[in-house]
Amino acid sequence: MSQKNFGRLAATLFFIAAASFFIVAAIIGPLNQRTVWMIFGGVFAVLAAAILLFEALVGGIEKVEPTIINLDEPIKMIGVSTRTGMKTIFKDAASLGQEYKKLKDANLIRDKKEPWGFVAVSKDFQGEESWEYLMGDVVNSLDFVPEGCKSFEIPAMTYAVFPIRPKSKLSWGITIGLTKKYIFTEWLPNSKYESDNSILGDFEYHDQRSLAKRPEIDLYIAIKEKPQNGKFHAVSK
Repeated sequence: MSQKNFGRLAATLFFIAAASFFIVAAIIGPLNQRTVWMIFGGVFAVLAAAILLFEALVGGIEKVEPTIINLDEPIKMIGVSTRTGMKTIFKDAASLGQEYKKLKDANLIRDKKEPWGFVAVSKDFQGEESWEYLMGDVVNSLDFVPEGCKSFEIPAMTYAVFPIRPKSKLSWGITIGLTKKYIFTEWLPNSKYESDNSILGDFEYHDQRSLAKRPEIDLYIAIKEKPQNGKFHAVSK
């Protein structure tokens, strides 16, 4: 059963349970017993509504095969950064986004690449507990880096590129998180590749598509082929 169908089935069952509790409450005599059944009915109704709301805003993700590319040239970026981890990534990403917005409003970043591009990079991993998270504009040159800003050059290496298409702009974080979970727990273990986080782990590439009514970005995962017989096989171009 698909995740989407499971969610709908669960919501339907919760609604049926809620209706049953309300019916029982209507026919039971004592007021205190009716109150208890009404409370149970309300709880199940709220659970059903929450599932349907989640399905409407987030739903499932696209478990697709990525495009494997060899990046032709490095991508230069200037922006802001912070250290984050699994427990704080959503809070840290929101705070860093506000810091990046202030930087954009001040128009401090020069020589931006056209067409417009924005990247969010995860690198310098210390297990799953800590890594550096950067947000910034794609630029043509790193010759001028404003004070307080961070520059980074995304290397030209091999990446698996996954499309990220959230159902709404409110579900960016959850959709990206679910996609990464799919990549690292399902796709990579069953593919001929493994993560190559020697320089960076992954980066999101945002362009004009991310501003559309149905937004879309690309998630790049740095990869290398798994060793066979003690040797690495080069990724063919």
